[in-house]
Amino acid sequence: MYYVSFYLCLYALVLCYRRFAEQVSPGIYEAPYDKMAVCFMQTVGLAALNAWNPTVTQASVSLYLQVACGLLERHNGYLVNTSGGLLCTAFTEPALAVRWALSTIQTCLEADWDSALLNHELGGKKILSMHDAQS
Repeated sequence: MYYVSFYLCLYALVLCYRRFAEQVSPGIYEAPYDKMAVCFMQTVGLAALNAWNPTVTQASVSLYLQVACGLLERHNGYLVNTSGGLLCTAFTEPALAVRWALSTIQTCLEADWDSALLNHELGGKKILSMHDAQS
């Protein structure tokens, strides 16, 4: 009786291992440790856009997250957390974080956004420089 249950457990363990042997996305072992650069990227005016048109806003946030998360692997980044339009990422070096942020902004500028969003006062394609922020 004990031998049968032992072999069944061993067989179940082998099946589980085979089923999950291939890692599809970066896991805990790929997370940076010791020295790292943490990068936050946030969607501006999300509450106002959500009050204006929740359907368009959710589709836009999904597109933004798809773009930003899709570029993480290319820049050796690790997704720590997402919450609405906020992304928290980690990188092994600050230069990788800056490259990821800049390529995310560039790809978002070239993305196919809903025309209703682009016509909204918060939805236009704009880049603010440090000079604009100080004025």
